[in-house]
Amino acid sequence: MGQPLRGITIVGGGTAGWLTAAFLNRFCGSKDPKRELKITLIESPTVPIIGVGEASLPGMVVLLHQLGVSESEFFRHTDATFKVAAHFINWNHDDAAQNPNIPGAIRQNPVCRTVW
Repeated sequence: MGQPLRGITIVGGGTAGWLTAAFLNRFCGSKDPKRELKITLIESPTVPIIGVGEASLPGMVVLLHQLGVSESEFFRHTDATFKVAAHFINWNHDDAAQNPNIPGAIRQNPVCRTVW
């Protein structure tokens, strides 16, 4: 049998890179120092933050909970906002409008239940 995995390098930061690193740290880490998994994230010091407004859709609440991260602390420290839904027109080339996350938002977030 081969050697156990000792390290993972994630190339690229941003939302995807940092959440991947957090997820791997939470679920693939070991408390045994002999089996430590080193997670390294590499991001460019010269590439600015794009700030495209990645979809912090309702599923983000579930992910933060799974990672053991306080939702209020996360939003406070990252200056984020909570996106209730996304509205897509002609996403499937059928001229239909889709709001795929509104039902999930209403179920998962009590604030959304009162707003909607």
